[in-house]
Amino acid sequence: MRVRGGDRIKERTDELRVERAWPSELPVLRAEVALPQPPWSRRVRRYYRAQSRAFLHYCEHALLPEAERDALDARAVSAPFSRRDAELTYRVTYEDDALWSVCTQSRERFPPAPPVLLLRGDTWEKRTGLPLALGDLFPAGAPWKKLLLAFAEEELRRREAAGSAPFAEKPRQALRRRFNPTRFYLTPEGLVFFYPAPDGSEGASFCVPYGEDGPQPKRMR
Repeated sequence: MRVRGGDRIKERTDELRVERAWPSELPVLRAEVALPQPPWSRRVRRYYRAQSRAFLHYCEHALLPEAERDALDARAVSAPFSRRDAELTYRVTYEDDALWSVCTQSRERFPPAPPVLLLRGDTWEKRTGLPLALGDLFPAGAPWKKLLLAFAEEELRRREAAGSAPFAEKPRQALRRRFNPTRFYLTPEGLVFFYPAPDGSEGASFCVPYGEDGPQPKRMR
């Protein structure tokens, strides 16, 4: 562990951890970052270091002023104030000799409001250190967007029959309108693509099994 510019930084060969608490009359905000540093690609390590800097910049310029205002408002009426917390963490969801997939999650806790969550998925080709697009994981010419949406619609029907509705709006229209091809990651069971919730809570995700007509990570080896 070392301290630099107010940050507590812990570096390992495969991980970067940063803790920051901004100087203030009250301890109003603390941020924590844990991101991967894979030894097989300098490009990928730089990418996650840049993501760490961007997250801390967002905390300082967007979250910190809001936390300071809340603290002053609480003091003015002698109300209790809880420190605000923000964190950026990750989990490796898939790895083989050729591919490496990671899901990162940022979480903002501003009591009494519920936590705000944001997921991101990254899938990398180890040999080049370059990210893969969603279409790269399907056979050439495959209508992958149509296949994914059809799978999600069928899964929605099963969830609705079980009394679970992941979208408050019309679900099938939401699937198509809010689909984003950058929101995916790999797991041993299949390709996961996901939809964030508009209110910042946990959204909906769908896991498509690997197969001849579906995603094929082995074809990238």
